[in-house]
Amino acid sequence: MSQKRTKTLVHYRMEQAYDTLREAEKLFNRSVLKGAISHAYYAMFYAAVALLSTTDKKTSNQGMVVILFEKEFVEKEIFPAELQQWLQFGFKHHQSRNLDNAENGVDQATTKLFLGKSKQFITTAYAYLFNTYGF
Repeated sequence: MSQKRTKTLVHYRMEQAYDTLREAEKLFNRSVLKGAISHAYYAMFYAAVALLSTTDKKTSNQGMVVILFEKEFVEKEIFPAELQQWLQFGFKHHQSRNLDNAENGVDQATTKLFLGKSKQFITTAYAYLFNTYGF
């Protein structure tokens, strides 16, 4: 993929990430916890896809994005393991059919914490992309 195309894709995916995070925050403010968790996860997913587009490991499969993020960025110590753990949390709970069930550990406090971690993930991804590639 050309550098121009990569840059365009990175910008598009990061814009999706920020837009989706804003939607997650709106859902949280309306106490729609299932939707807030799902949107916060997708915001992280879009940022992870943006990061992966700078490597030769490209996929849009959600499970593979989680795995490849770990291999390409956490195992190489570019990002801390905590970010991978929160991406996995979002993936796990996004896949669950009972997101708003207290048995799954998703309540108002957990959702608020996850929104903060999602924002941290996205801003960390953006800083890396900007500092490394000038995107």
